[in-house]
Amino acid sequence: MQRGLPSGHTLRGSVTTTLGGRTVDPSAVSIDREYADGLPGGGSFTAASGEVTYTPGADVVSQVSTPWAPTPGVPSPEDTVSLSLNAGVGPVPVLPQGRVADASGALSSRDVTVGFTDLYRSLDQSISWDAMASRMVAEGDGGYWRNPGLFGVSVVDRIFRHCGWYATPYRIPGTIVSAPMQGSAWPEAGKLDRAERLSVPGAAPGWITSPWGMQARDATLTYTPIAQRAISDNGLEITTMLPPDSGTARIVCWFAGRRVQLVWSDVQVFVSVEQPVGSFANVVTLSRTAIGTDEAITARVTRRAAGRVVVEIRTNRGTTSGTGETALTDGVMTSNLETVSVYGEGRIGAFQVSFPSVPFSIQGWRPSAVIHARAGIPNRLQVLPPAEGENCADMLEQLATAEYATYWIDETGVLQWWDLDRLAARGSVATLTTADHVTAMKWSNSLASVYSRVVVKWKTTALSVSFKERIDLWQGNGETISPGDTLEDFITAPDNEVWLMPDLAFTRAGSVGYSFDFNHAIGSFFGGVVPGEGDTPDYWSSTAGVLGFTIQKITDAAFKTTTTWNGTATVVARTLDSEAESALWRIRRSFNLPILRGRMKYILNDAATTSTQSGPAGTQEMTVDVGRWIQYEDEAQNLADRLAGVVTTPSPELSDVSIVPAPGLQLGDKITISDPLISRLTYQGVIYADSRSISTSGSGLDMTHTIRFRPTAVSRNGGATWAEWASTVRPDTWKQWAADQGGTWNQWGADPLGAED
Repeated sequence: MQRGLPSGHTLRGSVTTTLGGRTVDPSAVSIDREYADGLPGGGSFTAASGEVTYTPGADVVSQVSTPWAPTPGVPSPEDTVSLSLNAGVGPVPVLPQGRVADASGALSSRDVTVGFTDLYRSLDQSISWDAMASRMVAEGDGGYWRNPGLFGVSVVDRIFRHCGWYATPYRIPGTIVSAPMQGSAWPEAGKLDRAERLSVPGAAPGWITSPWGMQARDATLTYTPIAQRAISDNGLEITTMLPPDSGTARIVCWFAGRRVQLVWSDVQVFVSVEQPVGSFANVVTLSRTAIGTDEAITARVTRRAAGRVVVEIRTNRGTTSGTGETALTDGVMTSNLETVSVYGEGRIGAFQVSFPSVPFSIQGWRPSAVIHARAGIPNRLQVLPPAEGENCADMLEQLATAEYATYWIDETGVLQWWDLDRLAARGSVATLTTADHVTAMKWSNSLASVYSRVVVKWKTTALSVSFKERIDLWQGNGETISPGDTLEDFITAPDNEVWLMPDLAFTRAGSVGYSFDFNHAIGSFFGGVVPGEGDTPDYWSSTAGVLGFTIQKITDAAFKTTTTWNGTATVVARTLDSEAESALWRIRRSFNLPILRGRMKYILNDAATTSTQSGPAGTQEMTVDVGRWIQYEDEAQNLADRLAGVVTTPSPELSDVSIVPAPGLQLGDKITISDPLISRLTYQGVIYADSRSISTSGSGLDMTHTIRFRPTAVSRNGGATWAEWASTVRPDTWKQWAADQGGTWNQWGADPLGAED
């Protein structure tokens, strides 16, 4: 809630409307918004939308405007729209930034009606990504696991960022390592080399919710930059979100074996520089008290002179410390960043390491999104299948279903994501009474939306993994290749498989030293033989020409191969037969080629889980298909039971509550409605739909305001019904009952139920 409730029956106020950068005086304004409340028949994600009707002033236009002869003051499609309202308690934004959707008018009037929406269309974009997993084996010959973690909300954050909505700082130009850390340590810039728990090497870091989404704790992470940069280039900047009650953690940048680090704790934030080896100088310190509620902090290190650097700390909202200066050799300053290490027992939020041409460009940033994930441990995923050109809005809708969540763009222009139970568990922000604020209430109860049980369809996974490229992903069928032929083919992962870390560096079977890896099924191979005739044995194609082979990655699940042959004999894509090659194991002889191998392969199969809670027999079954977005049985059970808790019994709602205009109320606010006179009930619930209509009347303004909400708690405003009283009376005669009361009529009337205990 942005502001308090108006006092009394305040029905007049003011509206400020800006269209295309020009303030207009509207004759009528309407705006509606709602979000999906997770129940059948409830709200669905829609844009905040409405209309503004106004008349361009005489100083602007004196004739009727049409699309064929537009006049000044009439906005064009995609012009901006903003609205703020005041109903006696001060102005509040209702639509800080929207877009013109359409405009209309009549030849008999100069009035123009402009339709508008919020920025929901920014979510209607396509997105692609490569596959990733919550655990990945190391590259090369490391022989260890990387444990970055993977939660459903990390995918939500990835989609938000792709569409221009940021719960943590956007990736600024010049960034060479960046990890949003919203439930996964996978970077958006850089390469993840290690990810494990600090206190238990080899185990996964801990993950918990944060004010902006999620954060890691008790972790040690190592990244390789995507580009080579030095402090002497544009200066080094380290930016990170600051978790409250953080404990101690740090981001360490390595240059020629020396470290520059940003450290934070519950008490302070400081930058220290290693000079000489093993000795750190704390250059700049900023207390957490001085930082206050600022969300992010940036440390900047720049070259001042030969052998000297200047260090400064600033927050995103402008708090700054005094600058500090220390010694650092030119050899370190001109060396490229080698590695970024992030570790500590404390909490670690989003971070990035950059060498920007514009200093402190993140200053002034404010979150445009916030993710309120499920309390405790949110929905975990084992693997994220690759995406190619998928629609962001569609995926967000699927994720909201799987996460039992909802999302909307609020009245301040922030994209909100809320776990529905967490949203309902918030405290009430206002109490509306039928005496002062509520002018009418209607209720509805859809008995047709009661279900017998809930069945959640999800994906169970099976993993094949090796620390070398031993996992068979695809194998050719031994094509016959004639002289001069060019064969092109596509390799496509089956829909229910996810291939990770495929080996695209194919080795030619029959080349020098190939047999050990080939016999042990390590790596990808191509090759061919010239078949022998009669008693003549097969022989490798390399003795009769050049067999060319290339593979091109199209997506993470599709590849294109090209095979060429310039010899004069026919070649078959397989290995030698049993009589021609003693170096091959028997099982590897006459083996079809090519073969593609990798280090990890997931197979996803259909599964279904039924809720433990059931509803009335004979009612319909509710089936929810979340597909790839749930991959653990306990998560499927959790979703089924959460849904069953609200759909196996009636869920009546207050479907049309007319109130005295309260512009400060927001979608998602939990409110209390007290009705001591008519229903004698008090209702608590979350506003999931809001409708406002404004019209001018002379020099004033009239506004109607209607909300919808589904009560999560209902209580009586004192007293007892006759039925309740009767149910407590003992089966006594009137004389026996009267003898038990021991009080006056007034005493009995004050507490009729208590008298029966």
